[in-house]
Amino acid sequence: MVRCIKLYLKTLRTGGMRGFESYETIIHSDTLFGGIVNSIDYLGIDVLEFIEKVSSGEIQISSAFPFEGEILSFPPPITSLKKGDLELKKKFKKRFLTSDGFISFLETGNLTDDSFVQEDFALKKDDTAFVTLDRTTAASDFRVLTTIHFREDAGLFFLIRASDGDFRKFIDPAIKLLGDEGIGGERTYGFGQFDRYEVEVIKLPKLEERNVTLSLSIVNPDSMITYDVIRRGGWVFSRKSNAEYLKPEILMLKEGSVIKNDTGIVIDLDELTGNTSKIVGHKVYINASTFPVGMVGE
Repeated sequence: MVRCIKLYLKTLRTGGMRGFESYETIIHSDTLFGGIVNSIDYLGIDVLEFIEKVSSGEIQISSAFPFEGEILSFPPPITSLKKGDLELKKKFKKRFLTSDGFISFLETGNLTDDSFVQEDFALKKDDTAFVTLDRTTAASDFRVLTTIHFREDAGLFFLIRASDGDFRKFIDPAIKLLGDEGIGGERTYGFGQFDRYEVEVIKLPKLEERNVTLSLSIVNPDSMITYDVIRRGGWVFSRKSNAEYLKPEILMLKEGSVIKNDTGIVIDLDELTGNTSKIVGHKVYINASTFPVGMVGE
């Protein structure tokens, strides 16, 4: 069963991005996973059981994308468009697909102008430029911090595949806590909080030989068809430790990448670094599992 969880956010703080470009208007699946894991652990729920279920594919978590009212937006699939599809390539850039447009493209490969919404259709963004100094080398770096303001009946939604029991045990209580604590950057200032959320069941195309993943993921190279990549890193947030720990940068497939049937992985950082848990005081996991949706047309 696929559930759509709408978070009615007021503001969201994202950023720290190098350069002059504005930051993204989504919350990536690895960030959502981290927020849910921290909430589950704080509530005394078995966090290792949850991580095992995500790792096995019993629970799947998408990234969170903008919505307004009944309009849900999805990332365009990353496909090998023909040379004559130059106009379509232009439309794909910096735009989302409506749910009808997304499903139509997956099933038939066809799109119309009504299939698209602008990236900022449910929000507005304020960018603040600043310079950072490296704590060790004192080297300077230029970055952009983005504050996102959502419209009255808007926010971000994400999708969950889980049994009724797993949703009640893990997801629902975690979302309630995240509403109070917030998600994203600078939560202590109230960013990323939401006072209501809605859950509804939605229908998506069944899995096929080719699938579009709606989460950041790492899959077997043989499973990669058409894709783009993104670097992920950042600081570890922990309620159990005051240690400052910067995660190593990891390359992941971006949302919209087309893959074969592959569940992806959940990464234990100790297996990469050998000492993360010694520094932080506990295990740190990164979600790189897939959220696949079947794709027939192109």
